[in-house]
Amino acid sequence: MGKDQLSRQEATPYLLLLRDRPIIGGLFADPAATWPDSLGRIPYLVDRPYFLPCFIAAMAAFIAFVIGTFGLKEVGFFFDVQVNFLLI
Repeated sequence: MGKDQLSRQEATPYLLLLRDRPIIGGLFADPAATWPDSLGRIPYLVDRPYFLPCFIAAMAAFIAFVIGTFGLKEVGFFFDVQVNFLLI
């Protein structure tokens, strides 16, 4: 395998992103119409029906970034802080 081709380990996170983001978008798009009794009362979600799926996807990416930054041993030498419960 050449340097330009992705290995299976490198490609797996990208495939998960391709699978999970449409599911999140389909489930949470237009939450005011889907759940009018709870989320339909929030005017921001009524005006912006695609905010919730975008926010959920962004938070998932941010959480993965934080776990990767503080939890991986490879990045630990940049920081003096080590979070032992995140190390695998």
